[in-house]
Amino acid sequence: MRMTTAICLILFCSVASSHAGFGLFASWQDTDEVDSGYGIGMKQEVMLSRQASVDFRLSYLTGFTIDRRWSSDEDLTVTMVEAIFDWNVPMPGWTPYFGGGFGYYIIDPDWIDSELGFVLHGGAKLDTGRGVAIFGELKYTTIEPDQNDLGGVGVNAGVIWRAW
Repeated sequence: MRMTTAICLILFCSVASSHAGFGLFASWQDTDEVDSGYGIGMKQEVMLSRQASVDFRLSYLTGFTIDRRWSSDEDLTVTMVEAIFDWNVPMPGWTPYFGGGFGYYIIDPDWIDSELGFVLHGGAKLDTGRGVAIFGELKYTTIEPDQNDLGGVGVNAGVIWRAW
């Protein structure tokens, strides 16, 4: 698990572009079958044009509790590695956006398999000047490892530092 996370982190940080931004965010995820979780994440935003961008994200969420009817409840952690295509609508001072993509969700404890899933989201970035923007977004994730529905609605909020 640690090796996979380290490899993802190295790949995440190696993305370089003259039109890129690096962000940190707080995350909260409500799920259909287990308690809600919370955590932190980082993203690399690569602008393909004024209207299109790709986000590469790595986040770590904890606080989920799964009800194991045959034994005691068990806490879950989820490491999310996501690639999301965004369509941006640039406006003076702020940029609404929406998009979708896919992710690989590494779940601990090991008795639940890691899984591919999909994500849809929308939000807005508020430009504060000097290459810094704050953002907030609403997202929906689909993931169903081993008949456990961990998908649901989530919220991310954070800051982006841009190279341009």
